[in-house]
Amino acid sequence: FFIKANDVKTKKRSGLMQYLIDYYTAQMMYFEESVKTLKHLGCYMQDMVGTVEELRSEQDEERRTLVRLRDELRTAMAEKETAGVLTSGGSFSLSGVGNTAASSAGSGAVGAASGSAAAAAPGGTANSASSSSGAGYSLHQSQGNRAHGTCKIGYLMKRSEGKVKRVWQKRRATVDEDRFLLYHADESKPPVSLLLLTCQVRQSPEDRSKRAFRLISNNRTYYFQCDSGPEAEHWVSVLNNAKEKVFQAAMGAPLSSGAGVDGSDGVSNPSENLRAAIIREIRNLPGNNVCADCCAPDPEWMSTNLGVLICLECCGIHRDLGVHISRTQSLVMDDLTTAQLLVSRFVGNKMFNEVFEAVMPENVKPRAALNNSVDLQQLMDTRKIFIRAKYVDRCYVFHTVETSSDSPDSVGGLQSLKSDLLKAVRHQNMPLLLQAFAEGCDLLAQYSNGETAVHILLREGDESICLAIVDFILQNSPASALKRATVSTGETLLHYCVNYNRPDCLKLCLRTSLSASAVARNHAGLTAADICEQLSFPICADL
Repeated sequence: FFIKANDVKTKKRSGLMQYLIDYYTAQMMYFEESVKTLKHLGCYMQDMVGTVEELRSEQDEERRTLVRLRDELRTAMAEKETAGVLTSGGSFSLSGVGNTAASSAGSGAVGAASGSAAAAAPGGTANSASSSSGAGYSLHQSQGNRAHGTCKIGYLMKRSEGKVKRVWQKRRATVDEDRFLLYHADESKPPVSLLLLTCQVRQSPEDRSKRAFRLISNNRTYYFQCDSGPEAEHWVSVLNNAKEKVFQAAMGAPLSSGAGVDGSDGVSNPSENLRAAIIREIRNLPGNNVCADCCAPDPEWMSTNLGVLICLECCGIHRDLGVHISRTQSLVMDDLTTAQLLVSRFVGNKMFNEVFEAVMPENVKPRAALNNSVDLQQLMDTRKIFIRAKYVDRCYVFHTVETSSDSPDSVGGLQSLKSDLLKAVRHQNMPLLLQAFAEGCDLLAQYSNGETAVHILLREGDESICLAIVDFILQNSPASALKRATVSTGETLLHYCVNYNRPDCLKLCLRTSLSASAVARNHAGLTAADICEQLSFPICADL
């Protein structure tokens, strides 16, 4: 007994102290090793501080150069527009521009043959802008090997964009001066054509073999892979050379004193004049002098389906939301058709924000950075949160009815929204249409006999149909809703456009991914084209 008692006493005294000593020793060794590791990393931290300072200095210099280039382009564009008005022989009247623009939009009129390059060319002062800005441009676009030229034909491995499985598929590709052509597996189909002036070429950072690169267009990123690193370098060089060539051509091609906007001898392009006039009207709409989301001055980007003007920084966030929320285009660089300007001509920042920011608290809306002391990353994060809350969650919309699925009044609320939608379409009331859209109304909801609001407008409307109303509904409706047909006759929107001889609306429908419905048959077994032949509507038949 005493021996056991002595063992217990020993463990309580010396044994416990020994455990404490061992624990202390282990902790000391652990923290000493940690200090050694941190000191070792400290050597690299000093190098990283210098690298970060260099990167920050380069970014600041690049931003200053881009801002200077933007100001020069803006001044040059203003002078070019003034010269265009003088050469047109008189002022351009926009009375009734709604129907005129809509008619031209339906016809799919495009800009001058020079495309986006001409839009970027700063008129008579292009040489000065080019000479002063050429070095700045190279900061954000790598230079290619001049020996590789500006044209190339070959095959590339293109990564598919499947949500479940992404595979590499062999595709024929061509770089032809100012455009990149990507052919489909079925080469009888027309290829995808990308204007290199509005694209960027980037090496894939995750590819250590340097066999892959990315081509970033205004609405999509294409991933390509070559058989070897030198082959990929050759493609990147050719793309950069072609891009630089078309940019320099746009910046350094002065218009003669007797030349028109399209470069012809004193003859202006009517489509280009109409497009420029509509853009001026859009810029003059209330609220369009600042960005719709951060109030940055002089926004140069546009959401074609929402009808608002935004700045470059907010445009990047809009693209992250997806094209089902916002489709962005540049007013300066992109070759916009009058059809793409249709919604923006009738909406504008003020009208849109009166609906989508109706109950927005004060000091919630981010403001553009006016000096370098602002934390740009924090400002960008604030913008992302605000824009998502505004356009996706619609947190700042005043709800006139209860539409929550948990509420017993939700059915009545949805019916009330459908009634407001039909009223907005019949009376061509854009603010009321925006309110119904903001509250989550299905813009192609079906009424009696399966007709949508657009069906009813085509059947009841007169010749003065506001095409902006139709275009807004078509662009902001899901693809599945665009194929809805009536119950009694099984007729889609295309059938109604033909039956009631609405060629302008037909053009909008065909442009808004409804071309697949062209082969849809009604209950009588007739397609829209068959009805065209029966009724002898030549314009609709040609479309």
